[in-house]
Amino acid sequence: MLITDLKRAHATFFLICFLLLCKTAAVNSQNLLPTADVPPLSAGSISPYDLIAMENATRVANGMSALKIDENIMRSAQDTAETMAYYKMGGHIGNVKDHISSFGYNNYYECWATENWWNAAPGMTLADVKAVWGDAAHMIPAENPLYCHIGAGVAEAADGTLYFVLQAAYPAHKAGCSYLLKKNADAHGLKPISATIGGGTFSGSNLIYAVQTVLPDGDGKTYHVVKQGQALAHIAAAYHTTIDALINWNQIKVETPLQLGQKLFIPSAEMSAQKPTVQPTILPTMSEDGKFRHVVAMGETLWTIAELWQANLEDLYAVNGLDEKSTINIGWKLFIPVTPTLTKLPTASPSPQQTQNAATETTPSLTVQPSGTPEPAVFQKKHATPGQSAAFIAVLATLSSGILICILFMIKIRRK
Repeated sequence: MLITDLKRAHATFFLICFLLLCKTAAVNSQNLLPTADVPPLSAGSISPYDLIAMENATRVANGMSALKIDENIMRSAQDTAETMAYYKMGGHIGNVKDHISSFGYNNYYECWATENWWNAAPGMTLADVKAVWGDAAHMIPAENPLYCHIGAGVAEAADGTLYFVLQAAYPAHKAGCSYLLKKNADAHGLKPISATIGGGTFSGSNLIYAVQTVLPDGDGKTYHVVKQGQALAHIAAAYHTTIDALINWNQIKVETPLQLGQKLFIPSAEMSAQKPTVQPTILPTMSEDGKFRHVVAMGETLWTIAELWQANLEDLYAVNGLDEKSTINIGWKLFIPVTPTLTKLPTASPSPQQTQNAATETTPSLTVQPSGTPEPAVFQKKHATPGQSAAFIAVLATLSSGILICILFMIKIRRK
């Protein structure tokens, strides 16, 4: 009876030892199993936390600690992304540090901050975003050791364009990453940033609107109406032409700023490779009183008329009793403050025409530059390293030693 009980106890002990060793081996060997490549995240599936993980992976690879996610910066970045998507912006809103503080960061007191942003059509991957942010200006969050906290936001515009925003910050007027206390701020006469800057009251004065291309009109000609913040470079990129072609075919000067509502003729690819031929043009019709007049055509503005006849805009206002707020109608005969000269203007440059074609949103083509920074672990395939091989050997040794101990214990019991 005693021998039978000992045998049962021995069998139970052996089974328990074996199960425990198997469980340990299974847990330790999970990281040794080869894994398939993780497919890159498409733009539609990239979340704010993916952007943060990407940035922190690069920061850690640079030998620094990861930035801590701050909920106030998360709200600030998401608000920025949604605002940019709503207005289809093509640039930063501006004043990012006050925007972040206005959402409660550093107890609403001043901070130092940086911001990365990009917009993309569906299909852009996280690797593409990383490559776009691979230059020195966008690597600040990953390379500057002073930064403490991070947040990100993703929003979709009405046309499907996705906006990615990443913001990083650290408190001003103190060392370290903890928020500035009110009593310390009061002692130094520091004032909190107004909460109306973020979310409450938004000023569109700093907006840069993305270029919205239009289809050619009935005559096959394309005209672009300039919106806030747009420059010749933005327009040329969107229409796949050159700045020089826009300047030549619209007879404008590169140093002259574009005006809101100004209509630019967009030359075709064939026209962009040519320069418009010029010939003397007839001056405006001279009236009986010896003054010259210009009949306003569809789509013309006071600015384009002044440019057409190389007249001073202020003089054009004065001679016609108008100002910058005045509107003009088709058929008006405006006095032109010029003298009879053989002013040469391009005959091939068409007069602006009103286009009723539906607008289609386009995004300038993206040239992705290779980044020298390490890729996040999410894009790396796992392979067994020397350390992992040693761990595998250790697992085998553990199993062997455990089995040996059980056998010796059995032999000892049998001898008894």
